[in-house]
Amino acid sequence: MNDFYSVLTQSIIDRGLRSARDREATYSQARTAMIRRLWSYDPPLAEDEIDARIGQFDLAVDQIESNVLEVFERMPEPELDVEPPRDEPPPIIDGYDREADYAPAFGPGPAEADAYDGTDGYGYPEEPVRPPPPQNSKERGSLVDLLSTLDIRSMAVEAALNSDPNDFPEPPAEQPPPGSVVEEDEPEEDVRSLLPVPVTEARDIASYSYSYEEEAVLVEPPPRPATRPAPRSRAPAPESRPSPTGPRRQSRPRPQAKRPPRGRPRRKAVTHRRSPSDGQFSRRQLGILIGVVGVLAVALIAVTAYILMPAGTDRPALANAPGTPAAAPPSANGLPPLTNGTIHRFVLFDGSDPTVFDTDPSNPVRFDGETARVATSSASAGARALVGPGLAARLGGHTVNVIVVARSARENGAANLRFALQSGLAVSYWKTASLTQELEPISLTWRVPTLRTDPKGDSIVIEPGIPGDGTGTEISAIVVDVLD
Repeated sequence: MNDFYSVLTQSIIDRGLRSARDREATYSQARTAMIRRLWSYDPPLAEDEIDARIGQFDLAVDQIESNVLEVFERMPEPELDVEPPRDEPPPIIDGYDREADYAPAFGPGPAEADAYDGTDGYGYPEEPVRPPPPQNSKERGSLVDLLSTLDIRSMAVEAALNSDPNDFPEPPAEQPPPGSVVEEDEPEEDVRSLLPVPVTEARDIASYSYSYEEEAVLVEPPPRPATRPAPRSRAPAPESRPSPTGPRRQSRPRPQAKRPPRGRPRRKAVTHRRSPSDGQFSRRQLGILIGVVGVLAVALIAVTAYILMPAGTDRPALANAPGTPAAAPPSANGLPPLTNGTIHRFVLFDGSDPTVFDTDPSNPVRFDGETARVATSSASAGARALVGPGLAARLGGHTVNVIVVARSARENGAANLRFALQSGLAVSYWKTASLTQELEPISLTWRVPTLRTDPKGDSIVIEPGIPGDGTGTEISAIVVDVLD
């Protein structure tokens, strides 16, 4: 990063950025490039680290600015490049004489009397005589070519507007035979004499007067034939054609329709032809309709008879609605009997392995060889019976019946107990039951969600008595029955 700051400082000094605005633009470009570079790291940097590096860059920019100002103060001011004076161009460029072509239209006036008579022997120096402009034909032709085209066109248009459109150019006069001498009249003085340069044949104004008007030529149309061609022969009408199978029965003449009055659109007569299958199709539809009506009538009669029939005594009893099945007393081995409809049973605790419980170190679970004592304290409300990730995956999406066989503890026993099944973020309802001195099963039925949100597995939360009162319960078994 130090190399980057030194390169940036040397770049500003080499470019001679003495303006604060130019240096600010350079700092902004460097800051943008640095931010892009920080965001492009793989693996990406944390936002706090990126902000810290940007802050370091801003502090470094302040230091660079102070260093650059000190360097520029010690450096001499750059000398401005002054262009050498240009030589005066020659008065004549490509045949164009500025002094001759811009000569005044009027001649020079009378010489003014010099106020100083020069009696002392000194006078004004005489001005050098300017040579006359070139008069050869080549230079004159170049001046003619350089005449403004806009002036020539404007004069041509003006001459065309002033002329009479009905006046056509006179036909050319007959040329005299060779050898004869024809006296030429002197041309009349016209506008051409006022031009600064003579008008050549290529710039003849008279040629523009008739350039936009031409004589219209009438073309006679081709003659039409005197007689019309003979009509082509048409095919005979269908009635007049001979029948290939013999004489055909003469059809009855059709009445002609009345012609509608003029001004109204003529309507076409629409005729419907009946095919022999129309009658069969309508009969088929009628039969289907009668059959549908009969079926509906029979169904209506059957429903009415079923509703009006008296209820019999042999009617089957309604099945019990699904709910929490009643728990039976525990068997001889300490496990409760199977719930009705159980597909499979999983035993979490049978009174032999207390490692299934998880609790706070300040409130441990006590095991006496047959039961596990779970108590409540100010630091912990109870304990958890862990359900491994493998078993939790098998329970997902099924309805289960969780049975806890418990009683009130012999020392400082709790009067009641509540527990719930937790699957990730989802928690079932709390099952609350009163405790006695005998082991009794307490069951909870719940459908476990299919979507798992905790890869560590599920758990059964057990909380005896009132949280923080120090009471406890003794648990001999915990089982899970899968019902579907």
